[in-house]
Amino acid sequence: MKTTKTLTVVLSGLILALFTSCSASKLSEPNAPSNSSALNVSSQKPMASCNRKTDNHFSFDLSVYTDGSGQINYDWIKLKFRYLSSDVTQSGYTLRFYKWRMIGSTSQLDSTPLNFASYNISSGQSSANTANTVLANQISTQTGLYIQLRDDAQNPYQALKVVAYKSDGTVLAQTDVLIPQFAASPADYQFDNNGNARANNLIQMHPLANTNVSQWTTAQMQQYFSAYCF
Repeated sequence: MKTTKTLTVVLSGLILALFTSCSASKLSEPNAPSNSSALNVSSQKPMASCNRKTDNHFSFDLSVYTDGSGQINYDWIKLKFRYLSSDVTQSGYTLRFYKWRMIGSTSQLDSTPLNFASYNISSGQSSANTANTVLANQISTQTGLYIQLRDDAQNPYQALKVVAYKSDGTVLAQTDVLIPQFAASPADYQFDNNGNARANNLIQMHPLANTNVSQWTTAQMQQYFSAYCF
């Protein structure tokens, strides 16, 4: 494994140059789905509004998106890379994002890459256009991404897949992470909002799945995940 390459900081004025896409569309924030099951969450359960994934190729934080009225919009999430390995950031290598879910024991991957727009983390200013591909060697620690989920209100998507492609289009690496919000307690997460048992692969993706949290308070649960918010 090659050593991890430190991400370089790029000027916000160059943000638009980071993206390559067959077609770009104007960024337009959709309304949060009023009947989404993601909104039907018991107030008694601590929720994780942010998440982090780290492996040999990627490290990034995910956060819910809050609109101008202070409400969570479940059609969008925010992503910020902390590092990418030198394998991923070779010239011409790209990143794309996908959503997937479990319906019972069946995995469903939406094969259409998700659109996203860049924004400057410090100023909050976002780019005017969306794209579905970004050059990996242009990713900056000062640049966040607004990823447009276009979620399904009846059967929400539970996980995000990040894929790194070589310049010839073949897959170099990929990783999966739970999309916030989700139950902060791994015990609570074993069941969905309807009381049905979740698929085991989702349960094992919970960041605290292998941690003994039996003595943790609700505040400790929330503090653990809030450290990843931005």
